[in-house]
Amino acid sequence: MDLASFQDRIKHAHRKWFGFAAETVTVYPAPRLDSFRFDVPYTHRFELTKQQLLNSHGTYVSVDRTWWVWQQEIDEIDTDDFPAATAFEFKIGDVIKDAEGVSWTILNVEYDDKSRNYHLTVRDLVIVAGLADSITIMRADIVKGEASETFYDYDNGTPIVTNLACLVQPIQQQGEDRLSVMSTAKKFTVVLAQPVDLILVQDQIRATLQDGTELQLKWTSYRNTMRIDELPVLECERI
Repeated sequence: MDLASFQDRIKHAHRKWFGFAAETVTVYPAPRLDSFRFDVPYTHRFELTKQQLLNSHGTYVSVDRTWWVWQQEIDEIDTDDFPAATAFEFKIGDVIKDAEGVSWTILNVEYDDKSRNYHLTVRDLVIVAGLADSITIMRADIVKGEASETFYDYDNGTPIVTNLACLVQPIQQQGEDRLSVMSTAKKFTVVLAQPVDLILVQDQIRATLQDGTELQLKWTSYRNTMRIDELPVLECERI
């Protein structure tokens, strides 16, 4: 083995530490933008131990995970292609997206100086929030009529997001049942799996509930929460 090969083997020794397959993930620095991201190979995830759950005093739950990411892998990313990786350091609120498309929000960051390894505690907010519904946000194709009147063509419009996991909740009176009020409710809150780009007032929301019921909604306000353990919310009205 020549010197270069030996040095490369030492530099990537962490790739040999475990007897199970490593994962390549996509990292989205907070605040999340789909265009500002980079991939990291050779990462590992672990279930939290019972002791870790006990020591957290309720801060963490059983569906949370610990993710190990080595600084060496980040250092080798081509920052010309992925400028988001330039001088990158993980922080609370960043998101890791796995190969199955599941997004994990970072709740805690620890760094081992000796091994140059990040230990990240992460949570799938979609599971914890019980997001069993989905929405598609459509941006209309604006058409001018013969008299120069404006028409909004949603059937031939552009989807802003498609089948995004969410939870549609009717704004109801205390004591009312969600299912019984869903058919008559006029106003709703929609908890989103992730932030969405700024949408226009005329954008249309097509919601599909867990039972297959479909709703046509328009949004009235958007709250992109500042807490990393909560999800953004749309307030909507039925069309």
